[in-house]
Amino acid sequence: MKNMTGTDFWSPLMEIVRKNELVWVENLEAPQGHMEPISNDYMMIILCKKGHCHLRYDETQTEFNVGDMAIVMPHHSIQIHEHSKDYTFEVLIVSPLLLSELQQLGGTKYLVYHQQPNVHLTQEQKEHLSYAVRLLDIISRSNHRTLEKRIEAMVQVLNVLFEMIDAYQPQEVDDSQHHTRQEAIFNSFYNMLTMNYREHKEVAWYAAQLYITPKHFAKVVSDVTSIAPSTWIMNYVIMQIKIMLRTHKEMSIAEICFALGFREQPAFTRYFKQATGKTPSEYRAMY
Repeated sequence: MKNMTGTDFWSPLMEIVRKNELVWVENLEAPQGHMEPISNDYMMIILCKKGHCHLRYDETQTEFNVGDMAIVMPHHSIQIHEHSKDYTFEVLIVSPLLLSELQQLGGTKYLVYHQQPNVHLTQEQKEHLSYAVRLLDIISRSNHRTLEKRIEAMVQVLNVLFEMIDAYQPQEVDDSQHHTRQEAIFNSFYNMLTMNYREHKEVAWYAAQLYITPKHFAKVVSDVTSIAPSTWIMNYVIMQIKIMLRTHKEMSIAEICFALGFREQPAFTRYFKQATGKTPSEYRAMY
């Protein structure tokens, strides 16, 4: 069967988001062909309605069953593969503008979704969330409000939606104002990383952009994520390398090396092998 790239499958939905800032599709069937991973600047909420699949989130693969919901934050890689023939899902895609407005309201702890997107819902919880999602869909397609008014209304409903989702999972995060400031630093760092990882792979550069010392920056990121900023940077760069090696077969290893900001191919190979145990060529040969 002909392969279908992630872009082929998702592009029509992204066009609607660019127009309406949000799109919801209730019954989607994944194609039987192979789907490549997709990574973009949208937030996606995916709910398994029927069947099952293997869902790859960045480099972590999980079983995705009925009632499972994945919240995919911007610039993380998502791939649906090895799914059952009856696999059906719904998806809500939110624009960067709506997400930015939502984050400014505070309250919701988005950090958890950077690290682990999956939430399992009961039937009752799914029904409750569906009311908010349907309202979002109605508002996004309404012709009786200006775009500004629609955005304002959608942000308010999204805030309620995430408050409901937060209530459906264990609350292990410190709700103090201090921790909220730390999360804001991490979110700023992660957003900068997605835009600058090709040119800047040094912890000190990101600390300087945030006007804090590298030592304090490392402590903040480690405190709220249990992962050092150097590891966040390396993991993100390695993820992008893997995606390009798998999906851009027309590009040589050298072309990918330079496209990702490495000055020399030997340094690129060492960087990748230290993190994965394989050379870029060996990794590409697996696919």
